[in-house]
Amino acid sequence: SGQLREGLEHYRSAFSQLAGLPKKDVVPELREALLTQYVCHLHTAKEFAEVLRVVQSPLAQQGGLTASIHFMAGLAALEMKQFSGGAGQMHQCLAKRDEPTLSPVNRDIRKAGPHHVLALCRWGAGQHAETEKAFLAALAEDAGARAARFDFARWLGERGRVVDALQTLHAMVGDAAQEPH
Repeated sequence: SGQLREGLEHYRSAFSQLAGLPKKDVVPELREALLTQYVCHLHTAKEFAEVLRVVQSPLAQQGGLTASIHFMAGLAALEMKQFSGGAGQMHQCLAKRDEPTLSPVNRDIRKAGPHHVLALCRWGAGQHAETEKAFLAALAEDAGARAARFDFARWLGERGRVVDALQTLHAMVGDAAQEPH
């Protein structure tokens, strides 16, 4: 925890210094790598409001955001129960996830993750038709996505579709009977 806090202070300092430079002096690879690493560390530290502030900063906006950064912003918005904002970030993530980047890509964006988070945002906003579509898209991306499958079963149960929920859970039990969750 102490190392994380110390690391965050270094990232804050680097972010502040880079943000203070004229746009022409900001190397795109450095800007993208710093933003990607900074928002990941902020998320780990559960500083979700700061994640959203960073991605909305002029420095972040001057070169656009990668799918990985949109993914982290969407997760932060979900944690803060900003469902509309989280859904918007996930749509951006999905739209950009096959675009080339100047920094390493978060592997989760190529799996069920973006659709799963989108489903959770839609669920939180009470948009049930969109929730189901997003869960189904997540499972189409990765049929073995246990967290998405479990949340889908919970959502089905909450909607009164108990048989569908049980069938979804039953399929999971066969895959990993030793997992108590």
